[in-house]
Amino acid sequence: MSTTQPSQTTADSDAAQTIAQLVDAVFSACILRYGQAYFLSRWEGLKLPAVKADWRRVLEGLERNPRAVRYALAHLPAKPPTASEFRQIASECPEPRPACLSWEPKHDPARIAAAQQQVARARAEQRMPADPLARARDLRRREGEGERLSLSQKEYWRKALAREIAAERSAQEQPR
Repeated sequence: MSTTQPSQTTADSDAAQTIAQLVDAVFSACILRYGQAYFLSRWEGLKLPAVKADWRRVLEGLERNPRAVRYALAHLPAKPPTASEFRQIASECPEPRPACLSWEPKHDPARIAAAQQQVARARAEQRMPADPLARARDLRRREGEGERLSLSQKEYWRKALAREIAAERSAQEQPR
């Protein structure tokens, strides 16, 4: 009684047949490219079935990636590759890039006009203070009244009012 189920045996033999077909196809392509004498001279003195068995072992799994095999066959080196070299070339196959979809936003003229009107209203409502230094003067007054300001607030009003402070000091220094 066998412990292996029939479906597993069939699947295993199909996979073995597929890798064998792959190796045969690679050998045929290499013989066409390099010539039979030049390609097979690499394994001179060895039995061809043993060489192919080694190739099947090294290339195992590539039968599930025909794109990589096609890439390797299209990028064969100047001299016939070994099984390891062929697998290395196949591993350099770039990943397929998904098709890029071109997308352009659809412009809705009504929405664009509404947004432009909103911007125009906001700009119109934005009022510049009559005195651009009013905030700095307010901070100076508050510090003079004894309110504790942060360092950045103190630094802000002193920088903003530097000219004004310098003018006040020079006015105080001049005799009347």
